[in-house]
Amino acid sequence: MNRIYITIVLHLIVISLVSQNKHLIFESDFVSTSLIKDKNNTSNTSLTTIKGFVNILVFKGNKAIVFNEYSDSFPDIENIIHSNHKSYTLIDLKKNRAKNLNAYFNESKEKVFISTNFYSDWRNIDPYTEPIFDEFTKSIVNKYDSQKWQTPKISFSNEVSHIGRFNCKKAIVIDNNKEYIVWYTEDYKYNNCFEDYRFLIPGTVVIIEHEDKIIFELISIKDTEKTKDKSKDKVLKALLKSF
Repeated sequence: MNRIYITIVLHLIVISLVSQNKHLIFESDFVSTSLIKDKNNTSNTSLTTIKGFVNILVFKGNKAIVFNEYSDSFPDIENIIHSNHKSYTLIDLKKNRAKNLNAYFNESKEKVFISTNFYSDWRNIDPYTEPIFDEFTKSIVNKYDSQKWQTPKISFSNEVSHIGRFNCKKAIVIDNNKEYIVWYTEDYKYNNCFEDYRFLIPGTVVIIEHEDKIIFELISIKDTEKTKDKSKDKVLKALLKSF
């Protein structure tokens, strides 16, 4: 009887740990765009690579909110949920679908405003299907990568490595004629929070390398801290209601 009781308690503890809200932070390279007008008043798009952070807030293992921070400073829960206008990607982890929303908190009205855009309808996450872009984004993508879109190809290696505190396995990805070396851990399962080839790799990405350079790196996985700022708390609640 005692043995059964202990087993039940341990099972409940495991369920509790799995269902905890998590905050994942990745350092990432981003392609930054800017429109530059020359002396003839014609616009040209300038592309540069900048560093920033990808934040993923996971709620009870079935919802995730993803957003980027283009900053050198390390993000925490108090400075990443801004009252300013920000774009968020909502990931329905049960149905493997995603949508984008913009949200900001109006201090004078003490209200969160949610606005939609081209990507605000739910879309199925399928890295084997060519993504659909609005005209402006399409022009940027075509300038940055003129190659015709191709389905990603992944080969899994037997090579293993210990990176930080993670036991990692290696995968080689060919995505749009670019090769990436991906190190991933199966100790955590958060790759379903992505929409590209990372979605097809088990576990959680730890490092992605391209041309011998780290372009994406897992910095931390921790329990989500409760924000003390009511406006930021309201933004989170409004986003969660949008699922």
